[in-house]
Amino acid sequence: MNATSANVSSTLFKFFNETAIKHQLMLVKRQRKFDGPLFLKTNVFSFLQKEHPSLSEIVQVASALGLSISEQGMDKRYDENAFKFLEAVFYEGAQKLLKSKVKVDLELLFKFNGVFICDTSIIDLPDYFHKMFPGLADKVNLKKSAIKLDTSIELLQGNLKINITDGIVADNKTDSAVELGKPGSLQLRDLGYFDLSRKLKQVKNDVYFVSKYKSGVKLYGENGNEIDLLELLKKLKNKKHSNYEIVAYAGKAERVPVRVILHKIEDDKAIKKKQKRSKRKSKKNKSKQTKLSKALGEWSVLITNVSKETLNGKECYDVYRMRWQIELIFKLWKDYCKVDESNSKNPWRILCEVYAKLIGVLVQHWITLNGQWQRKNKSYKKGFQAVRLRANELLLAIESGKLKYLEIFLGKLKTSFKNGCSQNSRKKHPNAYKNMAICKRRAS
Repeated sequence: MNATSANVSSTLFKFFNETAIKHQLMLVKRQRKFDGPLFLKTNVFSFLQKEHPSLSEIVQVASALGLSISEQGMDKRYDENAFKFLEAVFYEGAQKLLKSKVKVDLELLFKFNGVFICDTSIIDLPDYFHKMFPGLADKVNLKKSAIKLDTSIELLQGNLKINITDGIVADNKTDSAVELGKPGSLQLRDLGYFDLSRKLKQVKNDVYFVSKYKSGVKLYGENGNEIDLLELLKKLKNKKHSNYEIVAYAGKAERVPVRVILHKIEDDKAIKKKQKRSKRKSKKNKSKQTKLSKALGEWSVLITNVSKETLNGKECYDVYRMRWQIELIFKLWKDYCKVDESNSKNPWRILCEVYAKLIGVLVQHWITLNGQWQRKNKSYKKGFQAVRLRANELLLAIESGKLKYLEIFLGKLKTSFKNGCSQNSRKKHPNAYKNMAICKRRAS
């Protein structure tokens, strides 16, 4: 569904009323003033208006909605039933795949049937929930309980999917990892999702990928002989050019047909940083660094099944840089929306707060799809700030019960997105969208 003012207004009305009523039996066992829509609006808009609202401030929002309740009474509302209600509402909201009506103006990517990035982010929970949501509980993460946000987003039109799983589930086993993708689409994933058997299926189903090369994966030439990547890197090291490309088959059993794109890193600081990261990873895994892994510290290597006519080597690197957008989104959710923080000591209130904030994230994302997403120089944070600054107006528009009022309000917000919601210009290191916008294909 395109995220026009009319469609977003309709979605918000149904979500905060019909969806909440649909699941309110999980929350309310008998007829009371405190129903599903009221509980949902109270919590979501408390956190939209303020990062860490106190019980007093949450009660004030409830009071503005017509409910008189004490702080103690509100605190008692945060229990397993409240969590189940918010969880059900969140999952239904996460299925509403709204998208920007207008694509981001990145002509280079229009040749694909969508450009999808998926990744995960961990939110630690009180140990109280270690059986419900088991965490890693290792030397790196001492928390016994955690949830993992399995997230996928389409770059051109902003379709957002969030699935919540146990913190202990490996990235490569999540729903977004297992999903191959739509035929004709481009998938950008990090090494945590690297799976050659899956990439072979993607090749057979006309699904495209650009991925980092995983050290240790064997490469074979068209003649069937193994390519000695270490020897190849030694030969290329003293060459004048910094970009090289070979055609190969990846995997001893899978033999995935790929282009291997090699770029020699010229920046000494970047090389040291990469080598340091590689040493830290080897130490964590209690393994020795191989000669190949050390040599790869001076190179950036990608593999892809996209043809050279569609994306040349430099364009593959420019496109893969876009994968960082999902990291910026996670940073926004945690640093600005504070989805992983709480001032409460009540474990059930903490868990309810996480889900209420994630619902708020969905709401803010739906709204920014209308007029903000298609802009190349958009600032995710400033777009969310624009929604937060007028959260009370948004609540009043939803409470009015009149679709027209909400459409007018969203229309005004759309205008706000054009003024003051852009990224600050950077001459030395242009942002990824701008870098993609100026990446022109030469006429064939």
